[in-house]
Amino acid sequence: MRSRGFTLLEVMVALSILATALVALLSLQARNIQVVAEDRQIVRATLLAQETMTRALLDQPFPDVGERSGSFDDEPPFVWSVEVRPAGLAELAELLREIHVRVAWDRGETDRVELITHVRKPDL
Repeated sequence: MRSRGFTLLEVMVALSILATALVALLSLQARNIQVVAEDRQIVRATLLAQETMTRALLDQPFPDVGERSGSFDDEPPFVWSVEVRPAGLAELAELLREIHVRVAWDRGETDRVELITHVRKPDL
């Protein structure tokens, strides 16, 4: 006569499968939290870059060629740089400017956001 139920071996195998699945899910959750934190940095840097671009264009609608940089007082890990260079062909150099705004954090070369725009000299 066989009794109904699970053997100790079956219970241990089921528990080991369950434990392995739980560990895998927890590691996925930890990675998800890390990705969300990285995405938050990218979104914040993008907003700061847009703000920097807007301020640069409000200060000078047709900026002079050059480069400047600084940091955000209220956002310590972020630093910005604005580079203005002539755009296009040599004959268009006095009429077009290419503006590069970079916002970086953690001093890493890959941890940065860059916006590029072109402006035309206003008609006088």
